[in-house]
Amino acid sequence: MQIVNMGRPRIDKGWLLVVITVAIAYISVFAYVHVGHVVFRYVGNNYTITYTRYPELLQPFGSLFFDPPTIFPMITVNVRNLPNNRVGTVSIYLSAPTTNGFIDLGTYAINESLSKHSVSLLIDLSNYVEPAIELIKQLHNNPANSGPSVLAFITTIVNDSGRLYAVTDAIIIPVILGLAEGSVVTVNVNFTPQIISQVHIINTTSKQDPSPPSTIQGSCTWIYPRPVKICTTWKETNTIANSSNAPLPILITYIGPSNVYPYSANYIDDIGMIVNIVVYTSSSSSFGFDMSLVVPTRSGKPFIEVPGPSYSWSVNSSYSQTQLAYDCGFYDSINIPNTPSSCYYSGGKYLTQLPAFGSNGGLMAISIYGTEYILNYTEYECSYLWGIISLGCQAINYSYLAWFAPNSVPNGQWAAGGFIDTNPAAQGTWLSKLVYTLFNSGAVKYVALSSQVGPSDTYTISTNNVYSSAGSSYGFAFGMPAIAICYLLGIGCPPQTEYLIIGVYAQSSSSMTPFYQFYSLISTTDTLPNTYFCYPGYYVYVQPLNNYYSAPMIIVEPNPAPSCLSHPIHLIRPINSTK
Repeated sequence: MQIVNMGRPRIDKGWLLVVITVAIAYISVFAYVHVGHVVFRYVGNNYTITYTRYPELLQPFGSLFFDPPTIFPMITVNVRNLPNNRVGTVSIYLSAPTTNGFIDLGTYAINESLSKHSVSLLIDLSNYVEPAIELIKQLHNNPANSGPSVLAFITTIVNDSGRLYAVTDAIIIPVILGLAEGSVVTVNVNFTPQIISQVHIINTTSKQDPSPPSTIQGSCTWIYPRPVKICTTWKETNTIANSSNAPLPILITYIGPSNVYPYSANYIDDIGMIVNIVVYTSSSSSFGFDMSLVVPTRSGKPFIEVPGPSYSWSVNSSYSQTQLAYDCGFYDSINIPNTPSSCYYSGGKYLTQLPAFGSNGGLMAISIYGTEYILNYTEYECSYLWGIISLGCQAINYSYLAWFAPNSVPNGQWAAGGFIDTNPAAQGTWLSKLVYTLFNSGAVKYVALSSQVGPSDTYTISTNNVYSSAGSSYGFAFGMPAIAICYLLGIGCPPQTEYLIIGVYAQSSSSMTPFYQFYSLISTTDTLPNTYFCYPGYYVYVQPLNNYYSAPMIIVEPNPAPSCLSHPIHLIRPINSTK
């Protein structure tokens, strides 16, 4: 009888080694291709945008064993925290700048279960790549590390006590092509309604807008028991103002005439103005120019929001760059005759001569120049019987948007320029009209640095004075009035657009290593000997942006005089004004 060994079967150690090796390799490669490297991050008020790059495997292995990621120009938008009373679909309307104005990039909608508090949409920006490149080239910037942004209106419909409202959140999506190409671009939004509009069933076309659309795609809901579907969306309907060489003043100095107390023009030799903007960082960071959005209201005080940057730069972990170093010297034709004013970049490059000021005083500015748009966006509502037959469309809300991106000059700095109005009381230039409008609208606040200074022959107002007196942070981001373009072009901009502001933002991707941004805005007044400075100070252009900008544009008023009265002086005002 043969005895059979019934013990444990023998395992071929060679095959076991192969299986273990393959398993380890698979796990390693899986981890390798699924652990990406973030090359760009922007954090907004309620949303985050990341560019993530993943290693690629040789084909066909990557496609056989792993799901290939969705890379740019496809973008994934995750919308979370949707309202509990949501009754409509979620839609995203996209609009973006080009060299010839803003273009419509389409409306995307998703019909998810109303019980869901989060949805994901896949949007396609392939049609915007070429226009973005053309715009970057026009600005003389580099697409490898800078680019414009796409504006996105995210809308849904809610039922609040039997009334329907379209609620909208506005965000931006930076398009920095050098970093976006080959990256997985993800937008995570914590939905926060910024704009609220009531919707109704309509039977006729609204008379508010002369040419509303006949049909729209957007956020939709059914009105039961009626067989009617209502849809809402946003559209860019009008370019109010645009220029490829628009000035945005960042530092202004005012000197009063010689025949009005304190007779400042009689006692001045010259005004020196300096703007230095230097960016330092030791961590991966981004900086740029913020856009603003205004929704007019009946009260006259509009709702103002800063969706995010209109144009951005991404910098690596070790970066130091002078974005602007620009000086202007303005001279008094009475005390220093035959000496023109002049402005130039550091080192005397690109010198520009300007007029001197005289007995009428002067209003002087240093501005950043670039491409600017002021736009009108309209929110439309359309009603459909059985979801097919149009019952009409109407405009239910509107907003204004200011967009700006600076031009660059051959030395790599932002384009800048000086300007002087030699008779500001006549309000004959864009600068004087702008300043007087801001002053009368209450958009500026006067801050007196002291009751009087003197006798002295020099007085300087700088950002150091601003930090100590206004209580702003050392690295504040300045802001500029967007409506300067309206006065430059000589057009009438709609009411409440004076609240539009262009600001500068800076943020770091590391919470451990802060991003430093230093500004030096200096206005120095040189006067005749033994001159007093009566309530020297400045006007700060402040908008109700939830303290978004702590101390933006400065309008300096040194008030040189032979002696001082016992009350503050506020001379920047229109003729015959009692303000």
